[in-house]
Amino acid sequence: MGTRYGVDADGDVEMSTPQPVYEFIKAPRLAGWDQASLIAWNREWEQYVMKIRHRCNVTGESFEGVVATVKGSVEPAVLKTLATYVLKKPVENVDDAEILAQVQKRCKSLKNAFIPDVTTLFRKQLKMDMTVDDCDARVFKYFQAFTKIVEDNGLQAVAMSLAPDTRTV
Repeated sequence: MGTRYGVDADGDVEMSTPQPVYEFIKAPRLAGWDQASLIAWNREWEQYVMKIRHRCNVTGESFEGVVATVKGSVEPAVLKTLATYVLKKPVENVDDAEILAQVQKRCKSLKNAFIPDVTTLFRKQLKMDMTVDDCDARVFKYFQAFTKIVEDNGLQAVAMSLAPDTRTV
């Protein structure tokens, strides 16, 4: 009786087709409406969408057919409360764009409309890592830390109002 596969000199089976590699990409779940949960979920959602887009570019699949819906990623209790009290409509009439708009609105607003002591906040949390030899990498890491502090504290509107006009003419 013959075999349907070849064997190399070491006795290993030679595969006629490459072994597929799969990565299970799971959409993040939104389980709370507090600002910290929303910021974390929004970050994870953006990474999820980026991974799905990359997968679709590689495999040729349709993005809309692969990506999970925002509505499906929200816990049912959170979705019901969001629809009823924030969007003021039935759950069935809520779409992904409305949910994302509300999440991003909350992420970019100040928590409880309170501006924290920014000087103290940055003094405590924003440090230049002098152990990094590469000057460009050190500055890049510093900017990453700054961006994370701004996002975590809902200071995007404040930071953008202080930023110089970066539009090109």
